[in-house]
Amino acid sequence: MMRQFLISIFLFLYLSTSYANGLVPNDTIWKKKKNGERFYVIYNGEVDPPPLRKAVPCFEIGLNTFTGDVPDAYTLRTISARYVGVGFHERFRVGGEESWWAIQIGIEGTWNNFRFDADEYLVATDEGNAFVENGFELSRNKLTSVQIGVPLMAHYQFRKDNESTWQVGLGGYASYVVSSYSKIRFEDEEGITRKNKSFSDFELNPFRVGLQALVGYKQVNLFVKYDVTPLFEEGNVPDIQVLTFGIRLQP
Repeated sequence: MMRQFLISIFLFLYLSTSYANGLVPNDTIWKKKKNGERFYVIYNGEVDPPPLRKAVPCFEIGLNTFTGDVPDAYTLRTISARYVGVGFHERFRVGGEESWWAIQIGIEGTWNNFRFDADEYLVATDEGNAFVENGFELSRNKLTSVQIGVPLMAHYQFRKDNESTWQVGLGGYASYVVSSYSKIRFEDEEGITRKNKSFSDFELNPFRVGLQALVGYKQVNLFVKYDVTPLFEEGNVPDIQVLTFGIRLQP
């Protein structure tokens, strides 16, 4: 329910922001300030630099994969290892009145779903994480972590005929894991679908730091994120990192 609620809020903000950004008719009077003096200019369709400050909603959907020395038990079904992110960013223009550069910072909620390929599922024990069998073929077998994060990105936007065209961005992020759980689904000997969800920290690193980049056209962007911090804390767990890629919608 929380995920659907956050996505609904994003869609409202995204559509309202996109609609408002398009309502700039000719002969609009802009109020500007330079060297402490206020003056006015008339907009007649010419290219205008990005605003000094702009609120930007953001929605991401993508896939996860592991990098590093990945044990067989941790092999993912990448096509089903989905990622979802919902955020709200502030974009600040840098470099002067005519600059197309901006710094973007914000807050976002992200969901990493790691869908395992094996019929053994992850459990937390006193000795650490372990994969065990339950005697049935698993139709769903995943570990989910939910994070709250702060992204920071340098952003450059190309424009042509007063319309945004291509844009590129490069930066990083820091996040904190607020919840994690494993979930399995299977049919028992009577053909009844059973589900089991178990909450634990699973020795996940609570704090994560990573790098991110994007390239896109208008409001549709391709993004990639790489967790520099290992997924798990040091100990009886593999040393693996998370690589995420997908599509970002952002005005």
